[in-house]
Amino acid sequence: MSIRSEQFEKIKQSILTIIILVNFGVLPIFEYIKALTGINSLKRHVIVIIFIALYGAIYFIYNFDKIRVKIRIEFLTMAMCILLQVLWMPLAIGYGDEGVYDYIRVVANTGFSSLLMYLIGGGFQKVKDILLKPKVKLIINILFLIFVALIFYGVTLNPYGEFQIYYGKVKSDYLYIGDSFAIFSFLVLYVNKSDAIKILMAGIATLTLYVISSRLSFAAFVVVIIIDMGIRLINRIMTAHRRISKGKFFLVAAFLMGIMIFVSLSGGLEINFDNLDNNRVFGGLTDIKHDESYLSREKLLTLGENTLKENFILGKFMYEVEIMGGTGGYVHNIISYLVEYGIIFFCFFIGSILKKMGEFIVLYSRTRLKDSYDVVKFSIFLFTLMSIVIGRSYIYPFIWIPIGMMGVSKYSKYNK
Repeated sequence: MSIRSEQFEKIKQSILTIIILVNFGVLPIFEYIKALTGINSLKRHVIVIIFIALYGAIYFIYNFDKIRVKIRIEFLTMAMCILLQVLWMPLAIGYGDEGVYDYIRVVANTGFSSLLMYLIGGGFQKVKDILLKPKVKLIINILFLIFVALIFYGVTLNPYGEFQIYYGKVKSDYLYIGDSFAIFSFLVLYVNKSDAIKILMAGIATLTLYVISSRLSFAAFVVVIIIDMGIRLINRIMTAHRRISKGKFFLVAAFLMGIMIFVSLSGGLEINFDNLDNNRVFGGLTDIKHDESYLSREKLLTLGENTLKENFILGKFMYEVEIMGGTGGYVHNIISYLVEYGIIFFCFFIGSILKKMGEFIVLYSRTRLKDSYDVVKFSIFLFTLMSIVIGRSYIYPFIWIPIGMMGVSKYSKYNK
């Protein structure tokens, strides 16, 4: 590799590492700070666009003479997604008085954010070693602990005495906060190699997601962690037991204890553990047929199906704005991709997901996911897949991370 190529790789890896840390560690923290203070100091979508432009510029400048676009089904799916959004632009911006604003806001999430997640997935293998460097690992752990501390501080502000954070009077995207925190937690589990630390961090993350009150983020994370632990247990039975770093374990345990003491001393927080099934998380999971959110999603599914009958080939992007006068009225599961983009795109989209499923099956058959890097890829894929199948929609950008991952089964050191 030439000196110029080495420079390019280092710069690209550094930028991608910063993009990952900012997107999953910094921006969600500021999203919740916005909820508490009402001050929106960081425009998330503007930062996303800047990152895409910066990453693309570096690639073209340093690699212009070697640009090769490999036409894969994942690339075609991403390109088709953006093309359909552009195609529907004249109609979408005509939806109501705020049509232009709604269109730009939705495209910023479904287009730009999805494209950035796709780029992160494509370069994820390049940064796996950088994330393990001591300084980067320290930054990841500090951001995680700040995130956790802020969320639990929000619990103390809850005026209703419930064990969940208070979002204030400012509209905040708690689904984004929950999903981002879950994915960031997978990165935290990846960089910390001690089994004891992993278990402790997983416990902290689970409890934090519970109080964030994004039911799907909480449930999907718990399922993925249980599967990951099952895989690790099977692998552990087959290998020698590694020594536990007690110092690191007690350090993180002390931090968690500090949070508990702070919450206890702050006062004003009364938790009735007998009524945990009545709060937002368990109330929705245990009595879903009478849950308001579930019932409204059923109605939205019916509206989406009716729209699909008349727009089966190319779908109808942002149809919900035309019907309901604003965003948010889309189908809240994977069918939303079919309604918004039509059957042609949907076939490519499902094809991309099935291809990734096949790659992960091959990866598991060859490696049993003994490498923690393989585990974090698998965790993100399973978490995002469960999310879109059950309750997320076409504006959910994180599914494009695993879709963007190139040759999943080819990157493991066991695949020889």
